[in-house]
Amino acid sequence: MGNDITYQWISDGENIEIENIATADAPAITNWIAQLVNGSCTISTIYAGKSVLLSRNQSLSSSIGNLYVDTDFTIPGVEFRIRSTNANDNGEVFYQIVLE
Repeated sequence: MGNDITYQWISDGENIEIENIATADAPAITNWIAQLVNGSCTISTIYAGKSVLLSRNQSLSSSIGNLYVDTDFTIPGVEFRIRSTNANDNGEVFYQIVLE
């Protein structure tokens, strides 16, 4: 939560608050495209630690591996790492965080 505060200038640097409206936090991104580099990518989000769906569209001629979320590199509420079983995998991964 935050506040959107409006001030009115009175004189020589003197201000008074005339409006103070509580605002909701910006919604966090829960789905996106991640680019693997050498088989891994780290995603920073407050939803780290929740379940993640992984998918991709990529040709069989490229160096792809099986995708997973590496729990050894997950810090709940901070970040998680998407990894491939192929260290040469530099493909795009579509991910969605399951909030419920």
